[in-house]
Amino acid sequence: MTIASEANRSGPYACNGATTHFPYAFKIYDAAHIRVILTDAEGIETTLALGTDYTVAGVGEAGGGAVDTALAYPAGCLVTLILNVPFTQEIDLENQGAYFAETIERAIDQQTQMSLQLKEQVARAVVLPVTSSVSVDEVTSSVLSLADIQPQMSALAPIAQDIETVAGISGAIVAAEGHANTAVTAAAQATGKAAEAAASAAAAATWDPANYSTTAQSTANSVLSAANGRVPIDVGILGRRHYVADVCTQQRSGGRNY
Repeated sequence: MTIASEANRSGPYACNGATTHFPYAFKIYDAAHIRVILTDAEGIETTLALGTDYTVAGVGEAGGGAVDTALAYPAGCLVTLILNVPFTQEIDLENQGAYFAETIERAIDQQTQMSLQLKEQVARAVVLPVTSSVSVDEVTSSVLSLADIQPQMSALAPIAQDIETVAGISGAIVAAEGHANTAVTAAAQATGKAAEAAASAAAAATWDPANYSTTAQSTANSVLSAANGRVPIDVGILGRRHYVADVCTQQRSGGRNY
């Protein structure tokens, strides 16, 4: 009998706390050639034990059979049935000995089942493009890195559209930063000018002409006091000698005495 189907697994079947009968749709030659996997609500997988946890019906049937579990697993659990053919060849043909065509057919069928089993495993594996130069170690490292930030990625998932929108205007955002810096600098300069203007206004508000007149008179008196040493100076072309104090006094009184 041929292997006309590429079926290599059945399920996963959702448990409901009552069901214990799970069919499979591929041919097996031994009850041990099927693997029964229980997945709990947390996603943890457990391989059930033949004879203890389940029994197998339909061995050798082209259309498959069924697995009956000893327990009815609760809702949230899954049961999956996959091929589990050993990678061995146990048929021994002797030279010039008798053999049956069915024996050869069974050996070929099991080789086909091994291929189907590998196909099922490869279908669940990460496959790199033919032209890729990335190693398996690099892929594994990347996957582990993503696993580490999975909580953050889950948090960002609801706002993925907003992130795409912001990415589309990233150039404008960068330009806005430069404009903001310019504005801050201009504001600082304006603040300095405003402080200077405020100081000038305060000085103008306190200005009193009388204060400046008093200051000028005080300065003149200081000059006269310093000149009390009567330092002689030559005045005009007459060669007369006068003293600074006398000159200042005469000038202040409007008189001339050369």
